[in-house]
Amino acid sequence: MDTEPGRKVVTDVVENFPRKPSFLSPERRAERRGNVLSPLEPSLEMRDVKGPERNKHKLIWAIGIIAGILVLSFFLAQYFASASIVVTPKQDQRDVDTTMKAYKNPEAPQLLSYELLEVSGEESEVLPALGNKYVERKASGKITVYNDYSKDTLRFVANTRFKSPDGKIYRTYNVIVIPGNGSVEISVVADAPGEEYNIGPAAFTLPGLSGGAMFAKVYGKSTSNMEGGFKGTVKVIADDELSKTRTKLEGVLTQKLLSKLNSDLKDTRVFFPDSYSSSYSFNEFAQSEENDDSHQAVTVSGTLYAVVFDKGNLATVLGRRELAVSAEAGVEINNWQDLSLDLSHYDELNVADELTVRITGPTHFVWQFDEESLKSALLGKPKDSYAKIFLGFPGIDKAEVKIKPFWRKSFPSKGERIKITTKLDQ
Repeated sequence: MDTEPGRKVVTDVVENFPRKPSFLSPERRAERRGNVLSPLEPSLEMRDVKGPERNKHKLIWAIGIIAGILVLSFFLAQYFASASIVVTPKQDQRDVDTTMKAYKNPEAPQLLSYELLEVSGEESEVLPALGNKYVERKASGKITVYNDYSKDTLRFVANTRFKSPDGKIYRTYNVIVIPGNGSVEISVVADAPGEEYNIGPAAFTLPGLSGGAMFAKVYGKSTSNMEGGFKGTVKVIADDELSKTRTKLEGVLTQKLLSKLNSDLKDTRVFFPDSYSSSYSFNEFAQSEENDDSHQAVTVSGTLYAVVFDKGNLATVLGRRELAVSAEAGVEINNWQDLSLDLSHYDELNVADELTVRITGPTHFVWQFDEESLKSALLGKPKDSYAKIFLGFPGIDKAEVKIKPFWRKSFPSKGERIKITTKLDQ
């Protein structure tokens, strides 16, 4: 075989000989290429395939969570939706000075009615005694008189007699007015002094009705004792001391009775200062454990008769007179404490069945509206329709409405979610 001069035969042979396959790992091959992979890092081929798929799953999950939060927030907002309404009712200020009739038993509902409340009590004190004297005292007590004879009111004159089963006579010093088919409690005094008139609870007849149709239908009953009857020698107290003590005890008793009256008075009733009359009895020979040879107890017993009005009835009558509004308009008075009632010309309110009263003072009239009816009218209604709904409530002057959440376009469907507050002018 011819050869060219200078050619390296061995080299040519080796270079043309087939190379053995490489058994290097992918890491070694990448290392030789200058791109070393970390043992914990996935291969490029794996990252290229799984990366986009994972990002897609994350995005779907994020969108789902956000949507769930929005849906939950929407339903919670709907469930806990609320509305607050501040209502300013119609109002009017007037200086009232009016005289009108008031009736204990009015024949028509539009008339002014009143109630006569009665409270009783006793005050006592022990005073020094100066000496002894002979005295006679009459027993006294309470009787309830019944009218089972007529549906009409019955009147009996002062000094009417009442007879006990054992024949003892007791009299009332005041006129007796008994409602039809009703009863009245009165005070009576024995016809004569003495301890024998100190009797227990009993039934009484009216001797003046004897032989007539009323005798069995008009009668009296007592539930407490007749007390105070006496004849004998007792310790006496100086006249000036008696007079001063009586005045003091009557004043103390009056304040206690007024306090009791006001504490027992319902919120729907109004009692004006000085709209009462009172009666007192003074006993300068009262029985007491503190009595001894040099001291004697004295007592003042009294009853207070107070004229009381229903606020709604009186406000309606005054509103009709002063504002020319109908009874259906529903007005109330917000400042009863600023009004005065004059009854100075009546000494014994307990014997009257109608009164002439004068009412004066600055009066704040407030129109009324039915809060529950307003709530019912608003339930589930569109927010922009409330002005039209309020037109059906003439007692409302204006109103401020707030609904939560702010994007809600209708009132809640449950009444407890609607809060109504009344705002009055100062």
